[in-house]
Amino acid sequence: MIKHISIKKKKGPSGSYKIEYHICDEKGKETALSSEQIGEVVGYKENLLLCKVNGKYKVYSLQGELMDTFQIYVNPYPLKVIIRIGRYEPTFYERAEDEEEEAALRRKCKILSALNSESIEAGIAELLKRLEEKGCSCQELTLYHKAGRDLSRYLQEYLSHRNRDLKLDGEKLCELALSLAQHLC
Repeated sequence: MIKHISIKKKKGPSGSYKIEYHICDEKGKETALSSEQIGEVVGYKENLLLCKVNGKYKVYSLQGELMDTFQIYVNPYPLKVIIRIGRYEPTFYERAEDEEEEAALRRKCKILSALNSESIEAGIAELLKRLEEKGCSCQELTLYHKAGRDLSRYLQEYLSHRNRDLKLDGEKLCELALSLAQHLC
C-alpha cells in the first residue's frame, strides 16, 4: 500500500529538469520513478499509480510495470449550439441531442449568421423573401401570405399561435427563423 508520494525535480545532463516521483509504501520502502518513464501521476490507490501521458491514462505498479491503458470518453451531447441571426447582438441557444442533429442545426445557423439584418424581424423578412424567390411552399410562408405579406401582422399571428409557450417572444422568433432556414438548406 502506498503511504505517500513526494515529487522531486532533478537537473538532467542537458540542463533541463525532470520530475521524479518518490513513492513510499507502508513498510518504508521507497521507489523512484521518473516522469519520462511513467508520465504524470494523477492519482493512486493501494499499490497502483494512475498516470496521464499525452491525454491517455495508464495504470502502473509500484515497480513501474504497465498494468492497463485507457482513454476517457466524454460524450459532448446534449450540446448547446449558439444561434446568431445576422448582425443582431443577442444570441440564442438550441440543444442538439446527437451528431446528426448538430450538423442540421449548424447548416441552419450558417444561413442565419450570413443574413444582413440588424434585428430578428429583419432577418425573418429576408428569409421570407428568399423562400418566395426559391418558390418554396411551407406552412410559415402560407401564414405570411394569409397575413397579406404584412410582416408585423404575420409576426403577431405567429406569436399568438405560440402564446401557450413559456418562451420569450425573442426565443419564439428565433425558432421561426430556424424553421425558415430549414427550408433553405
